[in-house]
Amino acid sequence: MWSLDRECFNVIVKDATRRKREKHEDILEKVKIFDHLDPYERSRLGDVTKDRVIAKEGECIFKEGID
Repeated sequence: MWSLDRECFNVIVKDATRRKREKHEDILEKVKIFDHLDPYERSRLGDVTKDRVIAKEGECIFKEGID
C-alpha cells in the first residue's frame, strides 16, 4: 500500500491541472473564432474543455478532393 500526504497530493493535482490548462490554452490561441477572448477568458475556457478521442488510430478524418 502507498500513501501520499495531503500537501504532496495537492501539488500533483495542481500541476496536472496547470499542464492541462496550458495545453488547452495553446490550442485555443490557434482557433480564429476565439481571437476576441482575453487571456483570462481563454484560460477559463481551457479549464472547462476536455480531451476527447473521436477517431481511431490510422482512421481518415478528412480527405482532399471530391469522391
